[in-house]
Amino acid sequence: MEAGEEIVITRNGEPVARMSPIKAQRVLAPAQQAAWEPTRRRMEPGWELVLVRWTAPHCMNVERFTLDTNVLAYALDSRAGTHRRLADDISSRALRLDCRLTIQAVSEFCAATVRKRLVPADQAAAQAEDWRILFPLAMVSADAVRRALRASRSGRASYWDALLIAAAAGCTAILTEDLSDGSHLFGVRVINPFAGDSLSPAAAALLQCG
Repeated sequence: MEAGEEIVITRNGEPVARMSPIKAQRVLAPAQQAAWEPTRRRMEPGWELVLVRWTAPHCMNVERFTLDTNVLAYALDSRAGTHRRLADDISSRALRLDCRLTIQAVSEFCAATVRKRLVPADQAAAQAEDWRILFPLAMVSADAVRRALRASRSGRASYWDALLIAAAAGCTAILTEDLSDGSHLFGVRVINPFAGDSLSPAAAALLQCG
């Protein structure tokens, strides 16, 4: 192993954890800083939203994770109450960590927020574009489609849920309330981030160690 090299730990051919050299928290590029400002404005007035600026604790298990559509949508849902506040916190913290969004989650976000009339169509499209700028995007590959089809046929998950996880290349965790908390699919751990009025312990640990 060379100094600074990243190691991916697998089980049955699926990634379950990554060990990375300790590094500084992610720094946003100017375009990302610019995209964050309208994102903050679209979130509910009254919440104290700031970019989280802390020194990441020394942790050798640095996980790459992804966010499901529901977390992104809650951030703009004025009817979601505590879930909206927590989703705001999640997205703000995720900006400083090794978080990837899938093109599927961004696309579903745009469609869902318009369908549920959370925001006008132009604002939904603008926010989807900002998510695209703020986070690295994982594209859907032919292999991801094949894996999702196999999972769907076996009954392990719906096709679209399986595709979302299969497309999240290199991720070992997903924050979502739509799948069974603590389960695994394709080596990706499912974490429900919502626990009443606060983040779940697993989500809090993931978001504060990166």
